[in-house]
Amino acid sequence: GVDLLTTNAYQESTQSFSVNHTKGVSSDIEIGVFENDSNKNIRITQVKTDITYTAGDVTSPSAVSNLVTSGATATTIDLSWTAPGDDASSGTATTYDIRYSTSAINEGNWASATQVSGEPTPSVAGSSELMTVTGLNSSTLYYFAIKTSDEIPNISSLSNIPTGTTTVAPDTTAPSAVSNLATSGATPTTIDLDWTAPGDDGASGTATTYDIRYSTSNITNDTDFNNATQVSGEPIPSVVGSSESMTITGLSTGTTYYFAIKTSDEAPNTADLSNVVMEITEESSLSIPTQTSGAGSVTRVSFSGWAFPGSQVKVLIKSDINPIFKNVPISVYKMSKDGIFSIDYLALLTGRYFLGLKGVDKTGQETGIMSFSVDFRNQSGLDVKDIVIPPTISFSDEFIGEGEDFVVSGYAKIELKIDDIIINDTMSDSSGYYSFTISSDDFDSGTHYVRVKQVSGDKISGYSFPRTFKISGLEYPKADFNNDNKINVTDWSVFLFRWGSSNDSLKSKIDLDGNGIINIVDFSIFLKAINP
Repeated sequence: GVDLLTTNAYQESTQSFSVNHTKGVSSDIEIGVFENDSNKNIRITQVKTDITYTAGDVTSPSAVSNLVTSGATATTIDLSWTAPGDDASSGTATTYDIRYSTSAINEGNWASATQVSGEPTPSVAGSSELMTVTGLNSSTLYYFAIKTSDEIPNISSLSNIPTGTTTVAPDTTAPSAVSNLATSGATPTTIDLDWTAPGDDGASGTATTYDIRYSTSNITNDTDFNNATQVSGEPIPSVVGSSESMTITGLSTGTTYYFAIKTSDEAPNTADLSNVVMEITEESSLSIPTQTSGAGSVTRVSFSGWAFPGSQVKVLIKSDINPIFKNVPISVYKMSKDGIFSIDYLALLTGRYFLGLKGVDKTGQETGIMSFSVDFRNQSGLDVKDIVIPPTISFSDEFIGEGEDFVVSGYAKIELKIDDIIINDTMSDSSGYYSFTISSDDFDSGTHYVRVKQVSGDKISGYSFPRTFKISGLEYPKADFNNDNKINVTDWSVFLFRWGSSNDSLKSKIDLDGNGIINIVDFSIFLKAINP
């Protein structure tokens, strides 16, 4: 009974009311409405209705309590759990909200955790649910949580908070290609190689293995490299930037060899082919007379022969105990005006020695090393006659543009070969100097090598230490440090590494203006080269 009648029967009014009712119970409700008509008569309208009230859904799904991580990869982690239902643990919920973070998740920071996309639609309560979370970072610990909602939506409490750690990302970065492989110290059967360690991942870290190969024909691609002879006993790579070296043995005398390296890491990822270098082994060492030493005999080494006027001959020595030629020669001998020399060296200790002769011309250019060996354990002396020192050789420029001329010069009467083809037989002047102009139009783009030998009557030397020159269509060919006929970010990396190097020999390779000083001018030249 709700009395809606006001005390003033004639006052029009709007009334509202509420009825307390037990939810879910069906009841008859009568409503009497008093109203006055135009004649001021009071009329009662009575309405009877049958209304059933049903309470709204206020029950949330249960919180997931068995969320589990598994199956981690470098970028993914699998999640599994049991569907909690709609009303607590019964029925079927509507949506899942799955989130992750690199720090522990709680109600306070739930909103700031990363929400995944593509969550599965909930299955009926008690069903097994699965999802793979993708796009994660490698080697990272993650926390995961779920909230479940129904259609209202009523939202569950936070689930349990499991963790999962992604695995280490697979190594897919190969070492950088060696770009400064160089040869030195050729003997009749050996050639020395030098280069800078390139690193593991690009230009960082430490690689795992070197694969060094050689061939008597040029190595221009991977197929050539695979068909080349693989050496044994390669050094274990050192940390990036370290100086590496190896002596290749068992070679044939007077033979042209090409060398290349590939570097691998532990995966293994293998680097691109290095720059390819060429070297020629010396002709066979002159015969060494064997003399049995007697008691109290004095050891003696004697060299005599012919070089170019005004030159010097350096004598170097190494032994089984000290297997590297001394940087400072044990002796230096000047030539007579006609180029004849005679060298005697006495009283070496008993043992096996390797001796080298090297010519030096007036400009400081050096020849290759002519090597000889002697074993004073069963020989008392070494006497080698009629030696002809190879010529020296230099270029006006080692990088030649297409259509340009360049000059090959040095000291001695020479026979000149380029790429093993005899180009010229020319006379030197009275000082022994020779000069020969060559046009780059006669050669293809790429790297070529020059070697010369002395020819004077019946006196013929072995070939000189070979020198290479490169013909390029680039405006600044000296800036092409890896010899791929492009100047790009790889050359930029090499330039910066050499710029900061404490190795003067390595740093000198970025002297782009050729003035012997490494400074901002060379930096500017490289910037012009890489951004023409």
